[in-house]
Amino acid sequence: MTLTPPHLEPFRLRKWRGWLLATFLVGVSGCATVPSNDLTDIVMPSNYRDWSPEFSVVPTVEIMGDQVTVRNVRNTSYVTEADYVLDFEDRTYKLSDLQTVDFICVPFSKIPIIAHTMLSFGFKGGDYLAISSEIRTERGESYSPLLGISRQYELTYVAADERDLIRLRTKHRNADVYLYRTLATPELSKRLFQSISQRMNELAETPEFYNTVKNNCTTNLVQHVNEIAPNRVPYSLGVLLPGYADEYAYDLGILDQSLPFPLLKQRSWINDLASRYFEDPEFSQKIRLRVATPDWDLQPVATESDKATTISSPSDKVSDTPESIRRDAWVKRTSFPSQRRTNSRSDVDTAKRHPKRPAAVPPRKFDSKNERPSNLRWLPFESWSKRYR
Repeated sequence: MTLTPPHLEPFRLRKWRGWLLATFLVGVSGCATVPSNDLTDIVMPSNYRDWSPEFSVVPTVEIMGDQVTVRNVRNTSYVTEADYVLDFEDRTYKLSDLQTVDFICVPFSKIPIIAHTMLSFGFKGGDYLAISSEIRTERGESYSPLLGISRQYELTYVAADERDLIRLRTKHRNADVYLYRTLATPELSKRLFQSISQRMNELAETPEFYNTVKNNCTTNLVQHVNEIAPNRVPYSLGVLLPGYADEYAYDLGILDQSLPFPLLKQRSWINDLASRYFEDPEFSQKIRLRVATPDWDLQPVATESDKATTISSPSDKVSDTPESIRRDAWVKRTSFPSQRRTNSRSDVDTAKRHPKRPAAVPPRKFDSKNERPSNLRWLPFESWSKRYR
């Protein structure tokens, strides 16, 4: 019998049943009308349909001893989300060179309690391979949570260059992307990679239907983790609502806990770095500057007038981050376990202890509705989690 730690109590689905149902109905009620499959299409999944070009082929993996060959790795260059230069290639790695696994979380702008989650495997020499579990859309199809439980989409795994998956979301979809370094050892990273490789090969032979609740991007990642470490990730609200998946992984000890979660989330936001190093040959290394460099002192930007203020860092100034994380991380900047009681100090005391820092960060004013960052919508949903940390 596995006991649930007290701080995981808010993730119990039993207490949130009514709220979850209401949220789901609100989410699906606003979905646009999209084409649906006919009766013959929903009886059995298939790998032979008129697929969208970016899903025209499926990846497969061959592991021969220490050598790994990943076929059909997508490396697309996007002009816009709909206009792109499609490219698939085969890549070869050494399994012994696999060192890290990074967790990537991309909240939906309109429904931030829902998110897309991915993994990225890091090899020696700075090579990264991103794996994303997604719907395999046909021409003219777009995603709908309601149709996702109606056997309307096939499930696919996308093996891709990080430039493809990350730049598509940060630039062309204007989504917030968070990249977290997990605590997985190289040995666990190899076993996780092998589990995902086997799954990709199975889907290439035996297709499956995507399911918004039971067979989606996050549930598949949880299944792989629990396969190599049984019961490591219990199914809970943090899995059913992937917008909380990063915080849930933090509470489970999968992510680094040396920082309070709001500050860790602040440091893991990579949109500014992805924009700055968009065409840099070392894109994958540069977007990890804050994650991989412990002494990168990320500070919030106070107001519009202070945008020109430089911030101490190993190389560059860090641009503005989403409002909700900036304000929360500022309050909890020193909220390590032994220091959490000190957060109630007044702004005057804070200014005395840190004379070079502003006493408070005034809320940012936006010129138009479209300029408001999507993460402001997190504020009503984050308050419940703070009581349990």
